[in-house]
Order: sequence, then C-alpha cells, then structure tokens
Amino acid sequence: MVLNQQTYTADDLWDLANQEAYYNKRLYLIEGALYVMAPASWLHGDIALEIGSLLRNHVRSHGLGRTTAAETGYILAEGTVLAPDVGFIASERIPNEIPVGFVPFAPDLAVEVVSPNDRASDVQQKVETYLKYGTKMVWVIDPNRNTVAVYRPATEGASVTFLDIDDQLSGDDIVPGFVCLIRELFPNK
Repeated sequence: MVLNQQTYTADDLWDLANQEAYYNKRLYLIEGALYVMAPASWLHGDIALEIGSLLRNHVRSHGLGRTTAAETGYILAEGTVLAPDVGFIASERIPNEIPVGFVPFAPDLAVEVVSPNDRASDVQQKVETYLKYGTKMVWVIDPNRNTVAVYRPATEGASVTFLDIDDQLSGDDIVPGFVCLIRELFPNK
C-alpha cells in the first residue's frame, strides 16, 4: 500500500525506518513512492528462513559471497529501495568495508516469499524493479501453490520458469552449485 504521494529518497527511508511511528512496519520505495506492509506471517517467516539458511550455508561453504536476511534494504536506484526476504551478493561485488545503511546496489539474487496479503501486481512490480536495476535472478516462492517462479532478465522484459513441489530449484550461474528440492521449502510437504 502506498503511504502517501510525497516523493521519498533512500535517505528519507533510512530516517523513517528509525522513527518510532514506523517500528514493526516493513517499508520500501519504488521510484520515490513509499510503501508500507504489515509484518510477515508465520508461514512466510518459516519459508524465508528455510531458503535463507540453505542459501547461506551453500554460499559460505563455497566462498561465493554474502547472503542477507529479510528486510535488508538494497538501493537499486535513487528513490528505489527494496528489501528481499533473502538477498545474495557475489563475492567480487562485496566492498572491503560494509557501509552503514542500506546496501548501495542491487542483489545478484533476490528471493521474495508471497504473503497472504500480497497482491499479485505488487509482487510483479517488485520482480520487474529488481530486474530493471540489475538483479540477475529473482525467485518468487508461493506457499499457497507450493511453487517457485524463477525470473531472469530477457531481451524484452523477463523470462520466467515455473517450478512445482516435485521440481528442483537451482542457483544456475548466479549461485553456482546451489540446488534444493522445492518440497524442502514448505513445511509438512
């Protein structure tokens, strides 16, 4: 939900996120518009932690880079800050010194877990925004359907591959060697 029609910057978002009025709210920016979301559900958090743990363990054990947890802000462009449920940055892109504040560039991989109150159009807007500003792959995990949609930039728009519960999710060339069964992501499956 758009909070109001004022145009915001990444610095504005950083300041707002540290104000008491915005505690326990998830905020993000797309082209200057401020969006607010309710805290995530239990299922959302469980799935985000599961995929984040699997990715982090693989990335660390192979020295591939760094993973970030939910709500880590990435400045994709001036006035555009998104916080994927899980992010991955390849080692060659990690600065020697981690800056205070948001990550100053797009993640190589962004993972979004669909919440019950997420509108499909909002999720699609996030995917398009990630890809527009340099993210190489986006995984959209849908607990209601037990599926994962894998988005990659294409000549026009994005290419998408849909995976179901019996398929295998791969990091391809973005997170080399990473694989997991989709079934592993969903509790009780």
